[in-house]
Amino acid sequence: MIRKGSLEERFTATGNHSGYEIQLRHDGLNEIKHLFARDTDVLDGKIHNQEVAWHKKWRKHLELKEKEKLRLETSAKSGLAEERTERAIQALTQIEKILSHTLAINDAVDWKSIKNTTPYTENVGRHGFIQFDASSGRPLKSNKKRSPQKPEKQEFFPPVSFFRTILGQKKKILLEQEGAYRGAISVWECEKQSINEENNKREAEFKLKYDEWKKRECEYLDKQKVYNNKIDKLRESYASKDEEAIEEY
Repeated sequence: MIRKGSLEERFTATGNHSGYEIQLRHDGLNEIKHLFARDTDVLDGKIHNQEVAWHKKWRKHLELKEKEKLRLETSAKSGLAEERTERAIQALTQIEKILSHTLAINDAVDWKSIKNTTPYTENVGRHGFIQFDASSGRPLKSNKKRSPQKPEKQEFFPPVSFFRTILGQKKKILLEQEGAYRGAISVWECEKQSINEENNKREAEFKLKYDEWKKRECEYLDKQKVYNNKIDKLRESYASKDEEAIEEY
């Protein structure tokens, strides 16, 4: 929907480098913007803000059209479709003109809107055992495997019946019970160790994913800070009626 032209350098009549410019086009709104800045960071910020403004305007445009479509359908059912359709089209056209005109003439210096205050986000990742924050894409935690429950000793040592005791089988039965219990404990310890190793691997991979995400966030915030500092300096120059700052804005 939004197309960017190629980044071009600008030069003064004397051949000195004066900055950069780029053309943006929104096919849906049929609007074109030429953006200029002496610094590529500032130009990136202007591009970002223009895209945000267009996204908002386009969303309003679609919402308005959808509302009018519903109104037209309702009007058609009531037998007044032709008259109301014409009125709705006229109203829609008028509103679109007002929106377009408002955006076109809004030249007030709104320094807050020029700054980049958007938090760092990524598309939510898909991973077998790592949970991600839905809004920021930040890794939250690793889902660990549950450790097996330790065998209950009493389950392996049911009472030996009186009849088998008097037959002299009690000692043999107790040894068999003890062997079964020790075997179950051995299997449990092996399973627990294997799961602990798997959980340690999961935790290590989660930490790696989180550190990588945090590094990208810090890089983004550093660039955002540099850009916003340049906007602050531009605002100060603008307030002091600096000719270049006014032209830059």
